[in-house]
Amino acid sequence: MKYAVKRTVKQLIALLICFMAGYLLIIENKSVSDTVKSSIEVCLEVLIPSMCGFMILSTFILKSKIITCLLKPLEKFLIKTGLNSEILTAFILSQIGGYPVGVKLCNELILSGYKESYIKRLLYPMYASGPAFVTGIAGMLIYNSTMAGMIIFMSYLISNVIIMLLFSLKYKNECKPLGIAIKSDLSPAVVNYSVISSFKALFVVCSYVIAFNIGIRLVCSVLPHDIVNAQWMGYLKAFVEISNVKAFLPGTPLFVTAFFISFGGICVIFQIFSLAKLRLNIKKFIGMRIFTSLLSTLICYIAEIITGFEYSAQTAVMYPAFVPQNIPVLLCLTIMSGFLMKESEKIYKNNKNFFKKV
Repeated sequence: MKYAVKRTVKQLIALLICFMAGYLLIIENKSVSDTVKSSIEVCLEVLIPSMCGFMILSTFILKSKIITCLLKPLEKFLIKTGLNSEILTAFILSQIGGYPVGVKLCNELILSGYKESYIKRLLYPMYASGPAFVTGIAGMLIYNSTMAGMIIFMSYLISNVIIMLLFSLKYKNECKPLGIAIKSDLSPAVVNYSVISSFKALFVVCSYVIAFNIGIRLVCSVLPHDIVNAQWMGYLKAFVEISNVKAFLPGTPLFVTAFFISFGGICVIFQIFSLAKLRLNIKKFIGMRIFTSLLSTLICYIAEIITGFEYSAQTAVMYPAFVPQNIPVLLCLTIMSGFLMKESEKIYKNNKNFFKKV
């Protein structure tokens, strides 16, 4: 009885929120439209350029096993740390490819035959923003300094390495050495799989960025301007959707920005859960990311003292707005992406067994 009442209350609250959201979408149509445009702009100007190519490349590298074969001589040493050449390759690629690259590579490892329980633990440190995003957003846009971006990048890289080693050493019995007969695969099927799966992942990423920014816009529309413009609200927005970190003031402590970029935001975590082909506990995942982010903050603070980093009073130029000349290109890109998604579904359905072997 209590469970039925609790479930009914949740349903009523959800329905009320939906009605409120619908009402706000109508009365805030102009501001919501502007938010969607700016979110698409962030996707086109920042996310897709920084992740698209590398997501395709990282998937191809892991699937083709070209680096795995080269790292094979280190296998005896790596297995003592609870790793093997394939896991090490995935970890390295996840640190420089962008947030969703790690979970995408974890999916590939599971398809390759690794235990889900083992890969699920390794996903915690295989989660990082790419250096292109950090140096472009945190480095140049906030602090007008590439050094700032590199300090932040190194801080979360070191923290992820520490967490990775702790997990791999604790569960090293679950990691098996790769067979001697492992061979690389450079067939067109691997290239095709890398491109199609990467574009699917990017579509999910951009969709969540737009959706979360719409939600933030709706919430801000019912709050007083003093609260919306408060500095802590800027932090809260970045905690929810990481691209909002671009609005941080130049005087924001470097270690504070490092915390948010290491955490990635609730939006990125939703992307991870949407893309993951393994069962995850969201509370445990968020808790682990907060712990890792605090470790990144400490490392960044120490690095800031050692390097003597000084804050700049000026920021870089914001992203350029859309111009009419881009519209035909965007339309063509949209149509092309639609055809690609449609054809990719047909290819996958007709060759399910083949792709599982790839």
